[in-house]
Amino acid sequence: MAEIILKNLTKEFEKGKPVVNNINLHIKDGEFVVIVGPSGCGKSTTLRLIAGLEEATSGEIYIGGRIVNDVPPKDRDVAMVFQNYALYPHMTVYDNMAFGLKLRKYKKEEIKKRVIEAAEVLEIAHLMDKRPAQLSGGQRQRVALGRAIVRKPSVFLFDEPLSNIDAKLRVQMRSEIKRLHRKLGTTMIYVTHDQVEAMTMGDRIVVMKDGIIHQIDDPVNLYNRPSNIFVAGFIGSPSMNLLRGRVVNSTGINVSIGNHVVKLPDDHRDFLRDYVGKEVILGIRPEDVSLKPYGGKWCELSLPVELVEPMGSETILYFSLGKTQIVSRSVEFYVGSIGEIAKVYLNLDRAHYFDPSTGKAIRR
Repeated sequence: MAEIILKNLTKEFEKGKPVVNNINLHIKDGEFVVIVGPSGCGKSTTLRLIAGLEEATSGEIYIGGRIVNDVPPKDRDVAMVFQNYALYPHMTVYDNMAFGLKLRKYKKEEIKKRVIEAAEVLEIAHLMDKRPAQLSGGQRQRVALGRAIVRKPSVFLFDEPLSNIDAKLRVQMRSEIKRLHRKLGTTMIYVTHDQVEAMTMGDRIVVMKDGIIHQIDDPVNLYNRPSNIFVAGFIGSPSMNLLRGRVVNSTGINVSIGNHVVKLPDDHRDFLRDYVGKEVILGIRPEDVSLKPYGGKWCELSLPVELVEPMGSETILYFSLGKTQIVSRSVEFYVGSIGEIAKVYLNLDRAHYFDPSTGKAIRR
């Protein structure tokens, strides 16, 4: 069993300034969990606390049912893959992968067996005699993975392992790490600031900011039901449009944004009735802002075009809505010019609403 439980975990480097602030997290055996958030949010520190590379200020860490706060890193049965690979430049690939096992006094036959098995899984068996300087970035990352795999740990910890390689190779390595997880079935915790990596890799995603967990959910729920403004704006690329307006009760309940009125569907009245006369944040994903209505509940606005980014299969369009910018990710190719007034349609069936004072989602 490699279940991981964090109870009221806090880490302070300076007294009274927690980097990780009283977090609780339950990771099931065999689960692939991604911790995501902006730089400085505490995600890497959380990983290092689990690994034993940092000492918790307070709280408890359980791995496989036992509390490990006072257990040294080498006895926690975890393997960590770092951002910078941390390979020994004077050693061959084989020796880099075997080094940890040699320190633990494994027999030569067992070391060879484990190294060859891991190399075959990672398709680097032909590189055994090469040194790190002779390898590409992707090959070095595979060697770092192999060094972790040969230990057969209960838990794999990944600290932004793909941030040093190019975009095309990152996509490939994402797939390989997921394939590796399916094959090994080992508990994996993956830290990244890249929300695309988080969405494509995790069984569940933990979103952090300022040392606090803001939401834990699977990728689909995280995207479709963000718990607050931060999660809504952080997850998704381009990020969700967040439009500040006032709920008005003229003909039905609408949201007034500057000189524009967004007419809301009748079934939105019940959960917004308490906000009449108050401000709300209307959230709308770029893919739900279109140049054409496709059925459902759409609101039409006439807005000037600020910028056009043709992407081939889609077009990213930027419009001016008063002092606010609104972004559209559209499958239609825009044939107009910059500054032109275009008809823009918001899909209100997929609208989100947030309380600006608390930042929390207003649920239907």
